[in-house]
Order: sequence, then C-alpha cells, then structure tokens
Amino acid sequence: MEIRSNNLPMLEFGRRQTLNLVQSYPDYTDTDQPLIHLKRNGSIAALQFTAVGADFYKPMFFTTANGSFRLKESGGRTDLFEIGSAGPSNDGRLEFIIGDDGSEPIVFKRYDYRNGGFHTELFRVQGSNGTANAKPRFGININPQEVPLDPTYNNSSSSGYNIANSTLQVGGSISTAILRTTGSITLGEDHHTVIITGLHNIVLPNANTCSGRLYVLKNISGSNRSISSYRTLSNVPSNTIPTNSAIWIQSDGIDWHRIN
Repeated sequence: MEIRSNNLPMLEFGRRQTLNLVQSYPDYTDTDQPLIHLKRNGSIAALQFTAVGADFYKPMFFTTANGSFRLKESGGRTDLFEIGSAGPSNDGRLEFIIGDDGSEPIVFKRYDYRNGGFHTELFRVQGSNGTANAKPRFGININPQEVPLDPTYNNSSSSGYNIANSTLQVGGSISTAILRTTGSITLGEDHHTVIITGLHNIVLPNANTCSGRLYVLKNISGSNRSISSYRTLSNVPSNTIPTNSAIWIQSDGIDWHRIN
C-alpha cells in the first residue's frame, strides 16, 4: 500500500520483499518482515513531531544525502540535542551533540523502581562553563543523590548538580591493569603495572608513540633487570630497574622519565 502526495510516493506499507528492500546484511534478510517505509523523494526522508513546548528545534528523525541517519530536537525548550551518524565513505562515526550556548550536560542515568521510583546519575559529560571555549569535563559518580521521577521532564534543572572539577573526576575507586611477568615483555597499551618476578627484561614502546602514558614497574626478582632507556630523577639515561624497587615512568613524547 502506498500513500502519495501530488503522485509522489511518501509512505509505503508491505513485506520487505514486496517493497524490494531485502539486502544480504544481518537484520535485512527477512523477506516476510512487515515494514513501513518513509520514502519521500526516494533519496532522503524526514519524520517530524509536534512539540509546542520546543521553541526552536522541533523533534525530527531525518536521513542525509550521504546515507546518515539522525535525530534532532530541542532540550529545555531552546537548547539543541542531536544524535546520529555522519562521515564520508568508510569513515563513519556516531555523534552525540548537546548545547547551544551553555554548559549543557549529556547525562547517563539508571532507573530504580523502589521508593516510589527514582533516577540516580551514573556519569556525565559536560563543558566546564557556559563559554564558547569551555573545556570538556567527564564526571563519574559525582552526583549520587536519588532524584524522584519527573513525568513532565520539566523540573530536572541542572542547578545543584556538580560539574567535574577536572577533565576527569571519579567519585570512587579506580582499577588499572596489573600483571606478574612470566618472561621478558614488550609493554603496550594493555599494560600499566608490572611486577617483575624473575630474570625478565622490559622493552618500552617508543616515547613518541604514546605521549603521557604511565607505567608502574616493581622489581621483586632479586637482581637488577634491564629495560629500554629512560631518564632518572637526575635526568641521566638508565637501562636498569634496581632490585627491590618500584619505579614510575612516563612518556613526554620524546623520552621516558622516572617521575617518582
């Protein structure tokens, strides 16, 4: 079945096979799957909803000429919220956009049905302030209070909620990778803390490939162990991890430096 406007097909109803929309990709192969196909001009399409309370950005699902799919709508009457795909061929991405002219957050919450039903915040991504040059802030468990449900979605003001006080703020414990060596090892992005247990040597990645990366190395092998060159606290080169010691080394993009 088709609904047309000025003889232009706008909306189609039918089986996937009937509408010639079967493709050999997962979730597109069921020939008998019932479909509603928003066709418009055959190239792009949009579905917009009535929202009297939205001053500027009326809620809309839409496709783009390059095949991307997006949802755009208002937040708090005048702010912008957008989620969707973008990017050129074989370089696609998924975007979350919030804002307009302030420090609007993207908030992830969990719902609990007990105590009358409430939300608690898991984490938020937010600008540090309301200026155009605001820095990104990521806060985990920094607003743990239970918030009663608001069926109108109108009273959940950001007032009183914490913005992360640094690029990353964690209101809880942090876990990093740790291992005990069973042989010589080349460190990579999967490593953080390494306990050297035997006659095992350490190879570091090139410092210019991982600026800022930090490793913690503890030597309990009973003898000094060899490592790629790093600079000591006196800023002289060294290739040794002393026995019964722990060193923290970090890349500055040029060299590895001991920092503890």
